[in-house]
Amino acid sequence: MRIVLYTREGSLFGDKIRTLLNDMEIKFKEYKLEDFESEKDFKRQVGTQYKTLPQVKLEGRLIGGYKELVESFVEKGLMSYN
Repeated sequence: MRIVLYTREGSLFGDKIRTLLNDMEIKFKEYKLEDFESEKDFKRQVGTQYKTLPQVKLEGRLIGGYKELVESFVEKGLMSYN
């Protein structure tokens, strides 16, 4: 499973995604806005216009943030809401 996390320093939901993935022992790549020279360069990396951070790409497709990642995992049977 290929997962890329796009976030910024101090992002509460970025931290939640990172914790979730680490707890599930799922490898992922992370890009932080602050690591780029400009927000324009960061947006080029994300590959689309986004309104909020964090954003997650799953298998190369931008799916959204924390909620959408959890929903995707539930659909795939990787976790449940219980």
